[in-house]
Amino acid sequence: MANKYKPGDVLVFQTSGGFLGKAISYLTDSDVSHSALVYDENHLIQMVGSGIEKKEIGDYAGRTVHQLRHKTETDMTKVIEAANLYLEKNIPYDYPSLVLLGGLLIYHKNSYTPEYKAIVDTILGVVCWSLDKLLNRILLGEDNQAMMCSQLVYQCFYDAGGGYRIKIKDGVVWHGARKDGGIRLIDLLEKEKELPIFHIPDYDAKYIDEERLAHRLYEALTDKAQTGKYLTNSELTDTLSKARKFLDLLEKILEALGSHMPLPSLFVTPADLCYHAENLETLAD
Repeated sequence: MANKYKPGDVLVFQTSGGFLGKAISYLTDSDVSHSALVYDENHLIQMVGSGIEKKEIGDYAGRTVHQLRHKTETDMTKVIEAANLYLEKNIPYDYPSLVLLGGLLIYHKNSYTPEYKAIVDTILGVVCWSLDKLLNRILLGEDNQAMMCSQLVYQCFYDAGGGYRIKIKDGVVWHGARKDGGIRLIDLLEKEKELPIFHIPDYDAKYIDEERLAHRLYEALTDKAQTGKYLTNSELTDTLSKARKFLDLLEKILEALGSHMPLPSLFVTPADLCYHAENLETLAD
């Protein structure tokens, strides 16, 4: 099976039974929730909760895997060289899926019910704590910039430069405001000049459960009983302060890394790679 893969191929995985995957799929209007980069004919690299890993390509127990290949560039040496830099640094990162969720919650339109606001506040709080730790590690020279699963894939092509860079069209975050109603926190932030300062709380990493948080989020997103119980913009003030802190931390991380990538590029999703990348094509099974 592995011999059909070539270095530089992108693998995007159908959502499995976990609530992290379900939440990502729901917020990206897709059926996918994870991605990886083919390293050689037998191995892939991916970003998981414990950091970057290289593993053998498997059969994934019947899970649908979309295989994509660059349309114009055939020599993937530069992409694999970029991947090697991240492998050599053995990039650690706490809660990469929650950071992706945090970005989607800020850029995605939703109707903010009390329960939805409560879980968004919790996720943004945990994410700010995680990013604050990451920023401190970067300032000490202990980390590099690849973060989420899809971000690692995107970053390797971005580092290769020129025509290798993946072109996202009408992506989940990149395409801007939607027409389907609801509120985007990023839009509200542009209108709010004065917000209270959000002080990042202390967490014990042992007690942070990504799957439990994602379960609560998914239930809040899909709870039809909450219809009509929407919050006003003024009631979202504390959520906005967390959202602003989240974006501020990301900007500081990019600045510390000397990166000129726009913030939305940090929230490239598996759906973007699979369905919105102009210069990646899906290979027939």
